[in-house]
Amino acid sequence: MNFPDSLKSFDSSKLILTDEQLKPLAYRLEVDSTGKLYSLFYNWPIDQGFKLIAQEGMAEDSLGKSILKTDTISFRTMKDSDYGSIRFRFPNIDTSLHPVLQLVQNDKVAFSYPIPGKELRIARFRPAEFEIRILFDENQNGKWDYGSFFGEKRQPEKVKAVGKKITIKANWDNEIDITL
Repeated sequence: MNFPDSLKSFDSSKLILTDEQLKPLAYRLEVDSTGKLYSLFYNWPIDQGFKLIAQEGMAEDSLGKSILKTDTISFRTMKDSDYGSIRFRFPNIDTSLHPVLQLVQNDKVAFSYPIPGKELRIARFRPAEFEIRILFDENQNGKWDYGSFFGEKRQPEKVKAVGKKITIKANWDNEIDITL
């Protein structure tokens, strides 16, 4: 859920996730640092219907606007055939450098995966187009860290752009070879 303004209050007990028979389900909710983006996490099964019920008084933004009536959003998870799978092969990767595969959209890292060996397989991946980068993650925190001129005098972590875009297609076993 993305709100245009930061929320002053949010009562998660008034946000209910149910199955199609209106049986309440347990979920996890996280808010970003801006207070505008709320992410709902659940172990989503394939091809099932759900309802998200936002009850009156669930949230109020910093301008005093709030939800005035209960609203229900019905949705269905994607079928297995709506996803693609990806197999990346890295014939000459040096895993001692702690490489991380980064899939980039609109100059932002959309997905990040540590590369454990010569091959990485990702099942059930939503179709999309990505640029590929390889991050050499010296401190193994999974993200790029800039250098520090003062104090530690540390260089930024290296990132190598692979230079080609990939398109993940639905209901395909996508295979990509990346030679560094």
